Amino acid sequence: MDDYDYNEANTDNYNYNKDNTISPDDSASAIVRSDTLESNVTNPTNLCRKNIVDMIIRDELSFQFVEKQGFQNFLNEVLPNFTISADTVKQDVIKAYDKRKAFIKKELQNLQTITLDNAGSNNVTIYELVDYISQDSLININKKLFHNHYFAHILNLIVKDSLKNILGAINKIRNCVKAIQSTSR
Repeated sequence: MDDYDYNEANTDNYNYNKDNTISPDDSASAIVRSDTLESNVTNPTNLCRKNIVDMIIRDELSFQFVEKQGFQNFLNEVLPNFTISADTVKQDVIKAYDKRKAFIKKELQNLQTITLDNAGSNNVTIYELVDYISQDSLININKKLFHNHYFAHILNLIVKDSLKNILGAINKIRNCVKAIQSTSR
């Protein structure tokens, strides 16, 4: 998440005083002007936006969470005159997601192939891949979802084993049907 540049976010309406506080007359707009931000996240408002994005993603909160009165009261205590809208958070999350997606896509393109020889290896490899992808919490992956692709394989094994177990009974029924059909002719 540290590679996301908050200067790229939609930033239009903040006026900073010399002491790096926000002018009260512009606090209702709640979006930081890009030409007044530093290039890293050391600015308190950028750091706050970075942490809000992390919180929204990590805790699976709605974008409207930042507009709730309790959060606004907390934010006013931490950074007076700083407010943030759900639209700004949404844009920040989408940009952070797009940046992380591009990084993962680039990393996966560097792979020639992933070859797995059995279901046990699949399980370990999938979990390692999920851990790698979700290491900075920008992509919150529920590992349980990755069990679904084994369903068809497991079902196939169950059907094969069941057919093996009842094969004797099926052959006896088949022979009975053949005997009945041959005697009725």
